[in-house]
Amino acid sequence: MQRARRLFLSFGLFAFACGGGSLGERDASTTRDGAPADAGVPDSRVGDGAADSSFGDSGERDSGGRMDAASTGPGSGGSGGAFPGAQTRTATSATVPVPYELYVPTSYDPGTPSPLLSVFHGQGGSGANMRDFWAIAAEAEGFLVLATSSTGSSGGWVPASDVPRYDAALTDALGAYNIDTSRIYLWGFSAGAHLVHSIGLENADTFAAYSVSAGVLAALEGVDGPARASRKIPLDIHIGTDDPLFPQASSDRSAFLAAGWVEGANLSFVPFAGGHTVREDQLTEIWAFLARFRL
Repeated sequence: MQRARRLFLSFGLFAFACGGGSLGERDASTTRDGAPADAGVPDSRVGDGAADSSFGDSGERDSGGRMDAASTGPGSGGSGGAFPGAQTRTATSATVPVPYELYVPTSYDPGTPSPLLSVFHGQGGSGANMRDFWAIAAEAEGFLVLATSSTGSSGGWVPASDVPRYDAALTDALGAYNIDTSRIYLWGFSAGAHLVHSIGLENADTFAAYSVSAGVLAALEGVDGPARASRKIPLDIHIGTDDPLFPQASSDRSAFLAAGWVEGANLSFVPFAGGHTVREDQLTEIWAFLARFRL
């Protein structure tokens, strides 16, 4: 297989004090109406509710997974994956096999490289639910969706183990499907968004762009993350004005602007009426921003 990026992770874990309950990552296990968070049913709201006192599963900040990589071309060349529709695969290149989820649109053609969006669920969610949540948009816009599930004891992400699992899943997908390696994107909700901030900024030369819904820099990456990034990777931020994390997300916007991002160009900040949530009707506009960019 032709592999666009060989992902290799280096970690720098250090303790992080949350500094107040209002900053925290809620357990996004249900929506306001009691349905499973990340359930992916049409018109569902994922996670709208109050935050608890911790940012994520471990309460630790991680500088992310730096992925050492070298580009080998626009198409990964894979031609052995099942399609179309929802797929479950297992990546066997890791020490422990990693199950993961894919959605492959009916427009997929193994002879033509397709874009891919990796999605990361909120605390208490699952990869399958996030895959299904994005399936309608993926079908309409012609991109693949890849999702793994977190391994934390309380349903949150553990970067030291979960980022390598994602690495293995992405490697497997690139080998099985013909993916446009200049158009690999990231998106996350809540705890998944915290992690996506870190993966995106620590690997700004690997991903074309990324988006976060209800995520903040301080949870994992740190507010100095934008200043340290090797590239001003395009970023979309969606945040509810009633979300307890709204003040921190607004500060994140300022940090990106101070580091050289330009709003309306490579930075999109979208406040909306609502709480700690992402709505299905926002997915098309999130994708429209991401799809403008390629490496």
